Amino acid sequence: MKILHIPCLQDNYAYLVIDETTKEAAAVDPVEPEKILEVAKQNDAKLKMVLTTHHHWDHAGGNEKMRQLVPGIKVFGGSLDNVKGCTDKVDNGDRISLGAEVSILCLHTPCLLLAVVNFLRAQQNRCISHFVLHWLHCLNPLKFSVVMSTL
Repeated sequence: MKILHIPCLQDNYAYLVIDETTKEAAAVDPVEPEKILEVAKQNDAKLKMVLTTHHHWDHAGGNEKMRQLVPGIKVFGGSLDNVKGCTDKVDNGDRISLGAEVSILCLHTPCLLLAVVNFLRAQQNRCISHFVLHWLHCLNPLKFSVVMSTL
């Protein structure tokens, strides 16, 4: 599994999770869809789904545009949240498959908001959480990829 961070807006990030065996990918909080699609293209990845952590516009604001740009894409969001553009609601404990090797465990993790969903790579307990990824990057942007590989 490869996780790429993509700067969005002036102070935010989206993420591209790629199954390295199949090159299938998931975008996490793709507020600027065109940027995510460009990074996917640069990595020869085929975008299959969107994982939305919560409904705030700077996380879910690109979901509807992504659905226009990638017909048939699945957009996942928490069942307790009102995620714009959501096609598939997830509950605590649900699992989502990406490619051949990535199984994603959905975790309802109320923190900043009551309806936040984090996504965990089940096989190796690697967290794909917007909050964790964002803060790790902000704390040490030069070592972000090293930190990501140890989650």
